[in-house]
Amino acid sequence: MHLYDVLRDERDFKISVNQRTFFHEPLFPILELVLCCQQWLRSADVDFVYSTLESEDNPLLALRRSKGGWRIKSAWQKFECDTVFSDNDVQDFVRSIVSQVVV
Repeated sequence: MHLYDVLRDERDFKISVNQRTFFHEPLFPILELVLCCQQWLRSADVDFVYSTLESEDNPLLALRRSKGGWRIKSAWQKFECDTVFSDNDVQDFVRSIVSQVVV
């Protein structure tokens, strides 16, 4: 294995909302997302927006503050999600991404 292979770690990544698949990508640049998550957790009062050079369609994942909470969006989303998430929901979600990858 080469260093480039480690840095280009791509994994199956899926987000489900209310038992529906909102987002699924089998070759997702997960380390890039983890870095974005870690940076966002240091200042979690701003929108979370993850974009990558790996895709022409961006953002791949966005959690934007809206009236009453947070909304999820993605250029690759499978459906329009009307669910509004709390601050705790969003922070727990972002932390879970990091904890599942960083061991």
